[in-house]
Amino acid sequence: MLQDEAAKMLTDSQQMHEIANSSQGVIAKLEQKFGQFYESAVTTLAGTRYAQDLSFASLVKVDHMIYKQRAYVLVNDSSRDDFKKAVGVDHHNCRLGKWYEGQGKEVFGDAPSYRQLLQPHSQVHESVHRMLVLLEQGWEADEKIQDQIFEALQEAEAGSQSVMQVIDRVVAEKHPEVSRAA
Repeated sequence: MLQDEAAKMLTDSQQMHEIANSSQGVIAKLEQKFGQFYESAVTTLAGTRYAQDLSFASLVKVDHMIYKQRAYVLVNDSSRDDFKKAVGVDHHNCRLGKWYEGQGKEVFGDAPSYRQLLQPHSQVHESVHRMLVLLEQGWEADEKIQDQIFEALQEAEAGSQSVMQVIDRVVAEKHPEVSRAA
């Protein structure tokens, strides 16, 4: 009877060993699949964050373009007080300036190029403000003032191009792994 029990225990032990070995294989496969799922989730999250920051930066760029467009409208129609007020703000109080000091700083403040945005952005505002003053000086009949307005707009455009490039660079610096693949 003791031998029968020992033989049964040996058989049960072998079956448990086989079940354990089989379970290890299943667990290893599950671990591999979860690892793949994790990698996929990390890649998706990185792509989503990149898309979010790219969209965010694009909205900032659109706001900047609207600012510039309002300045151009004033050349044609300087009676637009709403546009004068909108472009009369300094580079700290426009939408881009507020973004730069607030949410932009939170999202992109660690990017090396982030601080490079301040100078060209300031240049855009200073040039547009100079243009506003010139528009009040009877420019329609004075070629010299017209040239100065044109110069101011050229400087605003140069600053604006730099603003756009820096914003793109800041996004790329925050997401080097994604922006290289894009």
